[in-house]
Amino acid sequence: MFPEPPKGSPGEISGCSRTLSNAADDLERADGGLRGASSSLEADWQGYAAAAYHSSSEALASVARGGAETFRESAHAVSGYATALDHAQSEIRRLRTLYDEAKHRQAAAANLAGRLVGSLASATKPAEVTRLQSQVTTAEGQSQDAGSEADGYAQRANTVLAEFKQSASRYEQVLNGERPGRGGGPLGSPFSGAGSAGPGFGAPFNSFALPGNGSFVPGGLSAYSGVIPVGDDPYNSPIPGFGIYWDGRHENLTSPDDLTNLILLIAPVAGIPARELGGAALRQLGIKLGIGAGGRAAVDDAGQKALQTTLDRALGSGEAHHQPFSQIVRRSIEAGRMGSATERVAQSQARARLLDAAVKVVDKIHSLPPGLQEGLAEIAHRGSFYLSYGATQLGRLQASLLKSGTPAAQAAARVIGRILSLLGR
Repeated sequence: MFPEPPKGSPGEISGCSRTLSNAADDLERADGGLRGASSSLEADWQGYAAAAYHSSSEALASVARGGAETFRESAHAVSGYATALDHAQSEIRRLRTLYDEAKHRQAAAANLAGRLVGSLASATKPAEVTRLQSQVTTAEGQSQDAGSEADGYAQRANTVLAEFKQSASRYEQVLNGERPGRGGGPLGSPFSGAGSAGPGFGAPFNSFALPGNGSFVPGGLSAYSGVIPVGDDPYNSPIPGFGIYWDGRHENLTSPDDLTNLILLIAPVAGIPARELGGAALRQLGIKLGIGAGGRAAVDDAGQKALQTTLDRALGSGEAHHQPFSQIVRRSIEAGRMGSATERVAQSQARARLLDAAVKVVDKIHSLPPGLQEGLAEIAHRGSFYLSYGATQLGRLQASLLKSGTPAAQAAARVIGRILSLLGR
């Protein structure tokens, strides 16, 4: 049987190949642009954020590079398929023409042989019989030769089609992400590593996953997200200054002053950096001590609760029937103000008690010099607004201690230095 040529438009498929090549060019330019930008910034930008940027930029560049290679290989596969298709179609059509001509000659010779056999049956003269037998033999031979020639063309056409299907299968494997002759990634086959071509476009990809057609290696996309991990505890985050940012973002401690005040109160007693206590503990302490948005919200909540309680009690007891409602409202508002004031006093007392305890702990450990304990007590009992003046006094005391030069004075000056560092001085 003579095969039909494979279907498809080689010209349009070649156009698709050019589109894929253009995409590869674009990705190569993106790769070069990312690496160029990273190199130009590297000399002028250093630090944690710079390292995170360069890491993400390099990861994205590796994806662009792997994607460019993927598109380039795909373009070559599509172009090769178009060439193979064009060759198969042209060759099978050429062989079909020769096949049809041979089959036509076979039929004509067979028809002639049939007519000669009819004439031979009616011949009587020996010479005529001999001549007709010779012609029949010749015609039958021509028919057989033409048939064999036609079979040869059909066999060659089937061979061309089989070779085309084999080529198409190889190109299909490339387009499906199966790249014969290529090694696997750092984890070995069937994994493809970062920056390599394949279905993951340069991201670590496991092409051997059931069910489905593969998936990205768990965690393999982390470098491409543009997000810097901060860890489970924002106060222990590797990102410098993230704890202060977290406080402001989540309305726990809304300013560096709030955080400084809280650290000043907690650090001497706890003996550890306040951030190591964790966000939940800091929030609760902030509320208790009246520091930060949580402390201010506690004041507001106490006032609102007192107002609502007074109003509900008046309405529930029937007082609204015996006195103007405006009086009930004014009394409820006054109760709310009193509730807020009571909460503020409680917070102030808690701050004073905690800092008094801190002063005693520090004094016990470091034997605070005269003047330092009184300065800290002033900060405790006068409130956070007194921090600036208190810090100034502590600075003067530290300077005088340093001038004395005695070991005890030097040790006391170091203690003051640590306190001043907590105050942001």
